[in-house]
Amino acid sequence: MRRLIAGSLVAACVSAPTAVAATPAPAGPWDGKRPFACKMQDVGSGTGFQDPAAEPFCVKFDKTHQNISQLGIADFVLKEPARVAAAVNKCQYFQKDHWTGRIVQDQAGSEVYNFSGRYYFDKSSGAGGAFIKNLRVLGQKVDPSSYPGIPAAFKPYFTKNGGGAHVDFKLPGTPLCTAGEKTASAVASRQAAAADDYYTTPTTPTKPKPDKRCPNVKGKVSSKGIGKAKIGAKAGDIKRALGAPGKTGADLYRYCTTTSGGRLVIGFRGTTSAYVGTNVEKVKLDGVSVGDKTSDAEKKLKKVKQEGSLLLVKDGKANLVLATKGKTIESVGVADSKLSGSLLKKFANQSG
Repeated sequence: MRRLIAGSLVAACVSAPTAVAATPAPAGPWDGKRPFACKMQDVGSGTGFQDPAAEPFCVKFDKTHQNISQLGIADFVLKEPARVAAAVNKCQYFQKDHWTGRIVQDQAGSEVYNFSGRYYFDKSSGAGGAFIKNLRVLGQKVDPSSYPGIPAAFKPYFTKNGGGAHVDFKLPGTPLCTAGEKTASAVASRQAAAADDYYTTPTTPTKPKPDKRCPNVKGKVSSKGIGKAKIGAKAGDIKRALGAPGKTGADLYRYCTTTSGGRLVIGFRGTTSAYVGTNVEKVKLDGVSVGDKTSDAEKKLKKVKQEGSLLLVKDGKANLVLATKGKTIESVGVADSKLSGSLLKKFANQSG
């Protein structure tokens, strides 16, 4: 149990974008205040995120059902991998949670441990932090710094009343995340970071001016891309052609379109675009468009290869891609043939 608590205190350190040989010294205290202007997604004790593609990605978990009597601790352990997977590819991540472990769920006297935590990482700047409050063990208030596993450099930032520290890893930012940070909207978003609604008095943040536009996506899918969105282009070239994306991730850009409800997704391998896809109906792929029946699409296309919910048509060094849901085409696109199957599925699903 001591390892569990100690591990949570340095969660931000192990979530850094690049592995380091040892935990770096903290850059200073952190009061747990939300570092990004973002909408908190409260998923309770589950993993049903309202917007899995959000960036920054800010979530709240209820981890107060880690009991023995109803196997709550087992349920908690089984759900943690999905929570980690949702966070790992984000550029900016913030989490708040409340942990309680009991022998019997509804018996306060059987409490083993309790604490509330805050954690964040920012791959654009190489920073992260951890904060803890109300740590109790067997019903007694405890100073987090007294636990084995807490790095000595962190101990001055914790007391019985809680505390936290942030770290500057002094590492180069993830390329796509760093590129996104340079846009005016991203900088304004960081400057207008929302006031914490849990440990401090809420205030109204300054609303950043949007620095994006919705491109007019039309034409047809080819092995080179869709319109100005090209396969094999650098991230900077994509932004010069299409403007600042509405949302960014560690490996993709997502744009709104002039067509209501439309989206355009650019997926990257490194800093080079390897996928372009859209759900705009007027974009054609060999005569097939979004909304067509899957059976009709298979009749129109030649040498179709099915991989799960995707239909692929080889075109030179690229694969033309149709993402399906049930009996309907949800998105059309094109991908570098060397793009991994897992990334292709991820990007195609984001397009639909």
